[in-house]
Amino acid sequence: MAANVNSSEFTHATQLFVDKSAANAWRTSMTVFDATTSTEGVAKQCTHVADITSIDGHTVDTGASAADQTAIGLLDLSTEDGVTDALLILAEKINYLTYRLEQAGIMASS
Repeated sequence: MAANVNSSEFTHATQLFVDKSAANAWRTSMTVFDATTSTEGVAKQCTHVADITSIDGHTVDTGASAADQTAIGLLDLSTEDGVTDALLILAEKINYLTYRLEQAGIMASS
C-alpha cells in the first residue's frame, strides 16, 4: 500500500542542497501522514473491533484490564469447565490484542 511522504520543497532549479547540513535538514523534514480508517499513512488504520464481553455467563476482561494470557496449555480440555476456561482465556487474549492494536494506533479506538 502506498503512502505519500511530505517534505519541504526544493528551492533551487539545478542544485539540490547547498551543503550537508541542508541535506540533513531536508531529510529530517520528511513525514508520513497519520493513518486513519479512511486514509493511508504509515499503514491504513482498521476500524474498531468490539471486545468479547462474556462467554456462557462468565465475564471476560476487556481493554486495559485484559491480560496477556499464556496458561491455556495447563487446562483439562476433556471437561466442559476446562473448555469454558480455555474459551475465556482465548477471549481475553483477543481482547488484549485489540487493546494493544488500539494503543499502537493500528486500530481505531472504541
